[in-house]
Amino acid sequence: MNKAYYSVENTRHFSLASKHYTHFTSPIRRYADNIVHRILWMFVFDPQAYTDLQRNELKSHLVEWCDLINKQELVAVDCERDVNAFLYVKYMSNFLGNW
Repeated sequence: MNKAYYSVENTRHFSLASKHYTHFTSPIRRYADNIVHRILWMFVFDPQAYTDLQRNELKSHLVEWCDLINKQELVAVDCERDVNAFLYVKYMSNFLGNW
């Protein structure tokens, strides 16, 4: 299975037969979800509350934000891997000399 990534291009979901697709969770969890919520409010739920300038400002940053989020995801994966390795070593150190 391919690793998920964020993009402004409509690349479709790998297994859903839908022309348009997005996903999100609570916006407090991930910055990407916060961006999706902003877009939905600006363009779908309450478009009259936003000016064209505000919408264009948001659109002008999407590629930059997607790139940053994708890079930070890799940093988080590396950090998680390092922490797990440390915890494995710490746990196993309790058993040194027991073999």
